[in-house]
Amino acid sequence: MRILQVVSYFPPDRVGGVGEVAAHLHAGLVAQGHDSKVLTTGHTRSDQRVTRVGRSPATFGLSSLRRWKLAADFDVIHAHHGEALPFLAIARLRRSRPRILVTMHVDNRKLGDSYRPVVVDGERIGGGWGAWVQRRVKSRLKALLDSVAMSLADEVTFISRSTAVDVLGGRGRDAIVIYNGLPERNATSDQADVEPVELLYVGTAGIRKRTDLLPAVLTAVRRRHRTARLRIVGFDLEDQPHLAGKLAEAGFRDRVICEGAMTSDRVEPFYRAASVLVVPSAYEGLPMVIMEAFRAGLPVVATDVGGASEIIEEGVNGFLVHLDDPDAMGKRCAEIVADPDSVGMGLAARRTADGFTTARQLDAYVFVYRELVPLR
Repeated sequence: MRILQVVSYFPPDRVGGVGEVAAHLHAGLVAQGHDSKVLTTGHTRSDQRVTRVGRSPATFGLSSLRRWKLAADFDVIHAHHGEALPFLAIARLRRSRPRILVTMHVDNRKLGDSYRPVVVDGERIGGGWGAWVQRRVKSRLKALLDSVAMSLADEVTFISRSTAVDVLGGRGRDAIVIYNGLPERNATSDQADVEPVELLYVGTAGIRKRTDLLPAVLTAVRRRHRTARLRIVGFDLEDQPHLAGKLAEAGFRDRVICEGAMTSDRVEPFYRAASVLVVPSAYEGLPMVIMEAFRAGLPVVATDVGGASEIIEEGVNGFLVHLDDPDAMGKRCAEIVADPDSVGMGLAARRTADGFTTARQLDAYVFVYRELVPLR
């Protein structure tokens, strides 16, 4: 089949989230012999199958119009969200048009709301209200684009049941859900020498990720484990002065190891050198970091938001806690650190990860493609 993925960003120009999912799917389709191409943003030209227009996701919608003729060359256009709505509209209007599949990774309305400043334990977290209002308006616009894109689509899929229900309401219970998957592990990464720590955080910084709560989580853990340490992978503390100040105020600067930003294929050794992964986010579709941790045999303590409850089995491979309760998160982390049977949780985590592979994900999407193409 001829498949064109339309996604607002793509590695290596931007790493993470939707772009990595599209990259894994693209690689799998090519390996199976399908004619797979990608329409995205950026400047890298190393892969002739990836067409880049515009410089950023913000300009993707209009810049995608420059390649409107591509719509005639494919059996299926697989759009990840609706940023390229003008391109999808032209594809829909063509006489012998390709079929359109739209995959929703998050509910943009909830995503925007998660950036709202909050007060936790008497302390305000987040930026100014003006910045949040701007982000909320932007997210509502994206949600509108998503809604129109779904109305143009022949089929819509979601990456978690939670996302489907958030977007569609009650109808989401019957929607098609195709969970994201992980590619095969990089075996050479197992040989990396990494100093063990108790707590691990992997991700970007900011109000949605609730990274400013990490000092409180570490404080709660250290009530039971005085030598507990935290490793941060994904950003530099120098770029987060407020968080760095809170860690210094708590006397934790020497108890926190910050590795900086890195690609997902380099993170495996850090999962293997930790006792528990902490995910304090205010909103997620279905965090890839949870799957990555599980594959390394690492239990997870996460906030009960988005699709986390669809992969975390309470007390089996991890724990779920209420949003903005760092003390509860710290207590659950401390339980895992202290529990001699936490190895059993790690084994359960690995078994869970076995069901979230790119091979399974690819088979599910190809099935949907084949259901769409005979309609032509």
